[in-house]
Amino acid sequence: MILILSNGFDKPTDSVAKWLLHKQAPFIRLNSEDLIDTEKGTFFGINGPNDSPLEVGGRIIDPESIKVVWYRRWYGYKTFKLKPVEHRDKLIAEVIDQYNTAFYYLVNRLGHKKWLSHPFQTAHHNKLHTLLLARQAGLDTPDTIIATKKEQLEAFIKTYPAGAIMKPISDMRTYVFPDGRVWRAFPEKITADLLEDIPDTFPPTLFQECIDREIEARVFYLDGRCYATGMFIEGVLDPKLSMGKNENIKMVPFNLPELVNQGIDRLMKSLNLLTGSMDVIKTVDGRYTFIEVNPVGQFLGYGQKAGYNLEKDVADWLIAQTQ
Repeated sequence: MILILSNGFDKPTDSVAKWLLHKQAPFIRLNSEDLIDTEKGTFFGINGPNDSPLEVGGRIIDPESIKVVWYRRWYGYKTFKLKPVEHRDKLIAEVIDQYNTAFYYLVNRLGHKKWLSHPFQTAHHNKLHTLLLARQAGLDTPDTIIATKKEQLEAFIKTYPAGAIMKPISDMRTYVFPDGRVWRAFPEKITADLLEDIPDTFPPTLFQECIDREIEARVFYLDGRCYATGMFIEGVLDPKLSMGKNENIKMVPFNLPELVNQGIDRLMKSLNLLTGSMDVIKTVDGRYTFIEVNPVGQFLGYGQKAGYNLEKDVADWLIAQTQ
């Protein structure tokens, strides 16, 4: 049996599930919203006669029958609602902590199973450590600093004629406000005007040399295999800002040099990751520079535009683990 841990709004999960249905592979999909569906019900018995199986959102999970777990994007609890009360934000955070604790109990009960991505690895993923491991794996990486003083940033920028970009240190979440506005931090190039406005001291911030790119590739990794999509980008620093704007970005299948594929494989093995989406830049002088990896990154849109059938390959991989 295959178990999928996702959320009700994730399109890659939908696509993989369709292939599993097509191939008549038995699976259970649990969404984060299911955990708080009181109508359907959740029940965990612990240290008693009812400690197995488990029930989440009315779905029965027998740990003994699960062969492989695909952790996708369990978050949000989007159907959770709380009436306006004093200290509402703090109360919501406390309630969500309760939900997450219950979820991680489920994860621990399945800890000995085969996992395609694991929530603990995702939660503790550190892009700084990943850059260090990438260099050790033989991959070219951009010069990167964490700084708190303007003078440190100015000295760093002088080293690189193409300039520097400012990025979040950690993997950023997307925040949706009640009025529909969406906020998320994206990389930003340090221009002269921006540098002038930066104060003399600031909280720890990540700065990276700006890579003069010829092609940017989004690479989906699945248990030793790399699927690269080459992106020809005009006028945008981060391709995620241009998705859907065909006039700004073109995507094609792209072959990475074998040495780069091998370096990615070594990196992912050192991170104990069987899958992930990463950014690799081919520079104008012919280098292939690793930027970052997202253990649960998007892959559907990039793969479809390049003619890959990644959702089928993920489904086939999951099925293979049950045999």
